[in-house]
Amino acid sequence: MEVLDTQMHPPDPGSAWSGDGEAREAMDAIDVDAALVTPARSSAQSPAEAAAQVAGFIDRHPLRFAGVANLDGGETDLDSAVASLRQRSGMLAIRTTIRDFATDHLPALQRVARSFPSITLIVGHLGGTARRLLAWDRKAA
Repeated sequence: MEVLDTQMHPPDPGSAWSGDGEAREAMDAIDVDAALVTPARSSAQSPAEAAAQVAGFIDRHPLRFAGVANLDGGETDLDSAVASLRQRSGMLAIRTTIRDFATDHLPALQRVARSFPSITLIVGHLGGTARRLLAWDRKAA
């Protein structure tokens, strides 16, 4: 059976990867065959540097790594941003951070879902905002 890690990030989420050797060693230690690498969100690297590092993992080891692209939750031209991310080899997923999900960005996420109906959207870490999300969705329907 092939084992996939679907959210691989640096051991300390506030730090950057020291290189793909560290990631491959961790994978080999627990028999993980391939991983979806999430760029680090840290003060050690800019978002562009983190994305370039993930792209390097994919370029050097395309059978072991695929990537997650971070998308700014406040992006105003979502169609262009998503289309651009889809052009990156090995990038299979998009992750965004939305601070006030229900009031600020749910309409934008809804536009993405309508523009790209064949993609699967997974919204994590909703916590206490789930009730507001459901109320908003009922109003929009």
